[in-house]
Amino acid sequence: MIGVQVNETKMNPDRIKAGTKGSYYETIRFSFTGEWVRLNKKAVFYPVRGNPVEVSLGKSNYGSTKIPPEVMEYSGIAKFVVSGYVIEGGKIDEKIITLPGIIEVDATLKDEGANSFPPTPNAYEVIETKLGDLEDSLDETKEDLDGF
Repeated sequence: MIGVQVNETKMNPDRIKAGTKGSYYETIRFSFTGEWVRLNKKAVFYPVRGNPVEVSLGKSNYGSTKIPPEVMEYSGIAKFVVSGYVIEGGKIDEKIITLPGIIEVDATLKDEGANSFPPTPNAYEVIETKLGDLEDSLDETKEDLDGF
């Protein structure tokens, strides 16, 4: 779990490492100072590619959320902001918006270059290979028996 302290319009830390491309379930726990009391809170995540994702944090002085999988889909630098708002007369009135925080999403190995590993075969590919080996073995056995 990653802890982020939200003070007025700044976050500490304002730069976090969230894991590698494709990973998931990393949680951010926000804790808010006095300026945020009685405000509804939300975090808006801006992935490396794609549309922003908004997550409600509730009204508590502590709010936790999992980093949306859209943020972890591509490696690179993603951003997020936290805002505090009130709902008056059916309209949302934003009261505080933080400076952007940065989420680093590290790259993973690809099947390119000398240091990469070949991809793990899926179950279908394993079965297909085993069946091919079995067919070859049966053909060899048949040829051996035809000689008798």
